[in-house]
Amino acid sequence: MRGATLTRRAWTLVIVGVLLPVVGRVLGVRELTSLGLTALFLTGASILLVAYGTVELEAVRRLVPNRVHAGSPCRVDLHVRNLGTRRSPVVTARDPFDGGRRWARFRLAPLRPGEGCTAAYRVPTDRRGLFNLGPLQLVRTDPLGLITRSVDLAEQDTLTVYPRVERITALPHTRGADPRGGSVTQPSFGPSGEEFHALRPYVMGDDMRRVHWKSSARTEDLLIRQDELPWQGRATVVVDLRASVHDDPSFEAAMSAAASIATACLAAGLELRLVGTDGVDTGHGVGRGHLDRILERLAAWEPDDDPDHDLVRALSGVALAKDSSLATITTGRAGAGAVDVAARARRGRRGAVVVVFDDRLRGSAPTPAGTTVVRCAGQHGFAAAWAASVGPVRTMA
Repeated sequence: MRGATLTRRAWTLVIVGVLLPVVGRVLGVRELTSLGLTALFLTGASILLVAYGTVELEAVRRLVPNRVHAGSPCRVDLHVRNLGTRRSPVVTARDPFDGGRRWARFRLAPLRPGEGCTAAYRVPTDRRGLFNLGPLQLVRTDPLGLITRSVDLAEQDTLTVYPRVERITALPHTRGADPRGGSVTQPSFGPSGEEFHALRPYVMGDDMRRVHWKSSARTEDLLIRQDELPWQGRATVVVDLRASVHDDPSFEAAMSAAASIATACLAAGLELRLVGTDGVDTGHGVGRGHLDRILERLAAWEPDDDPDHDLVRALSGVALAKDSSLATITTGRAGAGAVDVAARARRGRRGAVVVVFDDRLRGSAPTPAGTTVVRCAGQHGFAAAWAASVGPVRTMA
């Protein structure tokens, strides 16, 4: 519980209550003395009413949902219930957002014992980031507005606003040791999720349901169907976080581009890895959980001003496999060398894509073989530039 606070009106009454008796005594006017004592009495009664009166309230906050993409709606539901045995007074609820930069305010009518009420409001999601809500403050005041007292309820919650995701095609598949690695179309597999590959002799403990009876009858030996798991390619996204190559619009555009590429690659069945020039490396992974971790990292990232961090070091530590695609996201301020560094990371093989915002590389040195440069003249138009350079989104017939 926080201590009672006198308002300006209360301080005015206190000053008037002290001065009027003095003036009344000097002028011999008893009415002024009575008015002063009345002002002091009202102030003291208000203090006793608010500062020492108890109100038992419970508050619960719920974010619907607590993770959204930038620009998507998010609602906050607040439920307040009276746990006391008496009717609650009128209170004001204040819920801070983003460290108190914005507030949601509303008044709650008196509640009977056990009665509850629900209020809802929407929070702005126009920009990416992690935003704290709360703690919820319930403020009580007296009928004359002379004194206030507040209590903190409903502890802080965190709203995660992911970067905007645009619909694009995934990184191109690369050809490695697997002969199907360069194929965009996934092979057709049986009901078990595996594809027939070869036959091998029976080994004690093998599932008899995998016996290939026709071949076993010809050879007079039990032969087992040898299946292989579906091929799964890999993709790595390297994001240039250096503050020296970004301004605010280009950094937000880079986060959105990384989120779009990650979403497209994981939807295409690729194992994805996110690497930042600040040393962050998520490792390869698949599934919705891995995508959520990547999006949360992109939501929390801020420009990095450490002079020891650079794009060359991040790319040199990637250690790409032959069948791994690479996407590097930077700006024109990084210079034409960024394209060459990304191409060398792929060792001349195809599958390197460099996304450049603030197109300053046009007319520079020729693009290395096997490398695709997606030039975006500004923070907008990434999806169109990607479609023109890498390929349009494939739609199912």
